[in-house]
Amino acid sequence: MRVIGAVLISVALPVAHMYWGEDYPGDGQRAFGFIIMFLMIGIGVGAFYIVLATVLHILLRDKRFRWALLCDSVLIAILVLLLGYAGMTAQSQGYPAQQIAAPDVDTRPSSQSE
Repeated sequence: MRVIGAVLISVALPVAHMYWGEDYPGDGQRAFGFIIMFLMIGIGVGAFYIVLATVLHILLRDKRFRWALLCDSVLIAILVLLLGYAGMTAQSQGYPAQQIAAPDVDTRPSSQSE
């Protein structure tokens, strides 16, 4: 259950951004870098979930298995919804549109004398 939950949590951020997020205004390589970065963040949150679920199972070892399963399911749902929302609302603000649209244009003032 924990491994499946960690995988779901890991892919929630990049999948939500790819399907419902804002399009990246630049070239494809930078957009792919965003998706890879989102996947790395998701893997980190998935690792955090495994640690948190392990501690939760240790605390609930005297209770019925249903409680541990319910707590795991709630924790997975909270993290997937949180990362899904983050993926849908993520915006790129690193590059101005002019710089991306025409990177070869010389914007320096010309030194022509009249």
